[in-house]
Amino acid sequence: MADQKRLLLDVDTGIDDALAILYALQSKEARVEGIITGAGHVSLNQATRNTLQVVEAAQVGYEVPVIKGASKPLIRKEMGYGQKNDATGLGNAVLPAPMQTALAMSASDFIILKAQECEDELIIVTMGRLTNLANAVAKAPSLGKKIKQVIIAGGAIRGAGNVTAAAEFNFWGDPEAALFVLGAGLPITLVSLDITQPTMFTSSHLAELLHKKAERTESMLSFIEEMARFQLGAGGDAGQDKLAFSMQGPLAVGVALDSTLIRTKEILVQVECKGEVSRGALIADLRQTASIGQKVLAGVEVDSERFVQHWITTLTMDASGGINR
Repeated sequence: MADQKRLLLDVDTGIDDALAILYALQSKEARVEGIITGAGHVSLNQATRNTLQVVEAAQVGYEVPVIKGASKPLIRKEMGYGQKNDATGLGNAVLPAPMQTALAMSASDFIILKAQECEDELIIVTMGRLTNLANAVAKAPSLGKKIKQVIIAGGAIRGAGNVTAAAEFNFWGDPEAALFVLGAGLPITLVSLDITQPTMFTSSHLAELLHKKAERTESMLSFIEEMARFQLGAGGDAGQDKLAFSMQGPLAVGVALDSTLIRTKEILVQVECKGEVSRGALIADLRQTASIGQKVLAGVEVDSERFVQHWITTLTMDASGGINR
């Protein structure tokens, strides 16, 4: 389609990013120009393997290059990965070894190349640390002039973090990269933790998704089911609505596909890099006379149920564009 949105994803693929990657790949409204990996939720090698497996599980009709990115933060030592009780990062899901291999190219060079090829059309969606994008901007300072939009899943503005009381996982993992990217003159839309937390995927949503399973999507949806059940909790009853998980990466992709899923406001933000307790905290100047920080568009409200339904519809659409019922 001539009017397809051109996406470049940056991930540290665990379950959340896998659900986001499948969302982007299955969308008729977008073409994924490539996927860059990085360490974070899991190691770089595991994130790359997971990403290759997810791409092959999606069975899209075009080539999607996967590129290995940063194995550690810009200047800090690696402080461990985010996975908990999850050897691969994909829960109980078991996928065959990937046949595709990662493209032999640096992540920063690939970002610059795609920005040139898709000038004024490329939408970069980051779901992990901002190390790869920081490296690209350092190499090509005028990169922001060629990119249509950068959607960042990261930071926490109006609530507590999810790795410390102050910081969200991606910004905590490489605060220097986050600070550099926010000040690099890029057209940023920030999808922070407090705007993604209301996007709850419930066991009822899972049942709805599986009810729409068709021959073309059976394998992919079975894969999603394994990951979702892991997230919902071992032994959870699919009929219970009490179990749910938020969808941070998928919402960032959703905003790339349909900007009306969130309401945004222009605010000034900065990232704390020197504090010990506050490492990686995203500080927003919310005063009426705001004057400190870098200007970004930040999500302030999300249409949660419409987003989840859009995710389900996209993943269950048949090859002709119709919805499996």
